[in-house]
Amino acid sequence: MKERPILFSGPMVRAILEGRKTQTRRVVRPQPTHIEWFQHQQGWLGSFGVDAGTKNNPHRMVPCPYGVPGDRLWVRESFLCFGSSDSITPAVQRACQIRYKADDGPAVWIPMPAEAKEPTPSLKGKPSIHMPRWTSRITLEIVSVWVERLQDITEADAIAEGIERDAENPGRFVDYRHDESAMPARASYWSLWDKINGDGSAALNPWVWVVEFKRVDYGSDGFPAELPICMSGTKISDGADGDDWKDDGREGAGL
Repeated sequence: MKERPILFSGPMVRAILEGRKTQTRRVVRPQPTHIEWFQHQQGWLGSFGVDAGTKNNPHRMVPCPYGVPGDRLWVRESFLCFGSSDSITPAVQRACQIRYKADDGPAVWIPMPAEAKEPTPSLKGKPSIHMPRWTSRITLEIVSVWVERLQDITEADAIAEGIERDAENPGRFVDYRHDESAMPARASYWSLWDKINGDGSAALNPWVWVVEFKRVDYGSDGFPAELPICMSGTKISDGADGDDWKDDGREGAGL
């Protein structure tokens, strides 16, 4: 079992926390001219692969960069660091106070590994790409991986991507490009893809990795059971950390 980091935007973090998101799609790189077959080869790097043929290398094998079923992904998201303190409790000699942007909850004290470098305190927040492993509160286990064209997504899978239902019409979903519209799940997902990756990007219909996942068992504090979160802090005042709190947590080429 291997662990790898993965970036998610604030809305997608909330969807995971609410149990609405169990899939993510990421562009296959490089894009193949064709895919002849796709299978799990235990003897080949322990990874999934595709025959991602290109003009220069018509039979190139590409492993899934996110892993195989049973592997874990730890989520990087935008966060605030308020500094560290020593001797928080007799059992925890060093901890850092962290607050997560996605759900704007209270700050929590997180034990710091002895070798950990403390994040520089910042009231404007830190981009998700800079989140260290020990501050991550969401761990996902890969259930399955496959490859498909973006536009081959089903209605059920589009819903599993965590798209939001329309407030006035729960049977339809948000149009992320035009706030006044409501639409079927697949169209809603494509509008979200365009919003993140640029107008017309969904129409390009790229090959994508589809990673289906489940959350690792969590304790009452919302952190993985193996992470010894020592205590919660108090709610930090909503001052200048609203619009100034930047979130670059785009999931790269996917959602």
